[in-house]
Parts: sequence; C-alpha cells; structure tokens
Amino acid sequence: MGLLRLSDVLHSQGMTMSDAIRQIGVSEVTFYRWRKEYGGQLRRPSHRRNLQADRRLLQHPAQSSR
Repeated sequence: MGLLRLSDVLHSQGMTMSDAIRQIGVSEVTFYRWRKEYGGQLRRPSHRRNLQADRRLLQHPAQSSR
C-alpha cells in the first residue's frame, strides 16, 4: 500500500493529514478504511527504508521517470 506510506511522508513533512490524503487522490473515508485494513502491515523493519525512498521520489520526481 504505497499510498499509505506516501501520505505518512507528506504528513511528516508538515502537511496536514487532510491535505496529504487529498494529495494522494482518495477520500478520507477510503484512506482510513485502507489504514484500518492495511495499516499494521506498515510496521515491518523495512518501513523506515521505504519512507526514505518515498521522500527521495518526492524531492526529485524527474529522476523517477528515467
């Protein structure tokens, strides 16, 4: 569930959770349903590494299209 991670990254960068959810393009109802269903799966050891990769993609989006 990459969108859940992306919303966490946006929120950790200072964006409100509502704005982060809007940025990923889903409704708040859908987001919180996904979080309830898949949220526990984000707590694996590689979670931090994945967040760092998502941050790099957000900071340098042009490089991800190569």
